[in-house]
Amino acid sequence: MDRGGIPAGLQKIPHDNVALSGWLKPVRGNDGTRTINIHPARLPRFGGHRMFGEHIHTAVAEAFAKGEIKFSGVSMHFVPDYDQAEYDRGPVFSITGCRSNRVTRGSRSRSA
Repeated sequence: MDRGGIPAGLQKIPHDNVALSGWLKPVRGNDGTRTINIHPARLPRFGGHRMFGEHIHTAVAEAFAKGEIKFSGVSMHFVPDYDQAEYDRGPVFSITGCRSNRVTRGSRSRSA
């Protein structure tokens, strides 16, 4: 693995795009126009440092409980080289929403 966590062997295999989902390491040395991430919440509000795993589901559930949001969803965004941008700060090209009237601790990760 290189310093960004993407296997060095990937550079030897011909590919058009790289898709990340659940990736928890900074990505370096990638082509930010061909690397995408599937993020389990709506960006930009629920992105950035510590917005992964249970942290993100808790943040979304708390926002629902406070009445701050009525929709959750999934975002897809380009992944710029980490040295040029922070986590989840690449251009968003898709947000799919889902409405929920009730979010419980047990349902958070299952529904995302």
